[in-house]
Amino acid sequence: MGLYVEPGKNKNDFINELIITARAQEFSPVISQDILPSTIPDDLVIICFVNNGYFYALAVAFSDNEFKHFADQSDTRYKIFCVADKDVIKQNTPRFDDYFN
Repeated sequence: MGLYVEPGKNKNDFINELIITARAQEFSPVISQDILPSTIPDDLVIICFVNNGYFYALAVAFSDNEFKHFADQSDTRYKIFCVADKDVIKQNTPRFDDYFN
C-alpha cells in the first residue's frame, strides 16, 4: 500500500466531488470481486477511501494484488471503493507515474 492521493484538506469533499462531478463509480469489493485493476479500461483507476481510526487515507489500487490487499475481508476498517478517472487522480497523486509506467 504505497500510492496515496493527496486531495487537500478535506478528503470527504474530494470523494464527493469525484462521485458527483467526475462520475466515479462507487462499488463494494464484497459484491464485485470481478472488478480488478487489470479488468478496467486504461483510463480508469480503482481508489480506496479508508478510515484508519486516527485518520482517513485515499489510496490507489495500482495492481490486482494491491486491490486484493485492500479488499481483504479480515480487514474490518470502513472503506469506500471507486473506479475513477485516472487523469483526475493523477493530478493529486505524487509519484503516480512511478506506479503506472
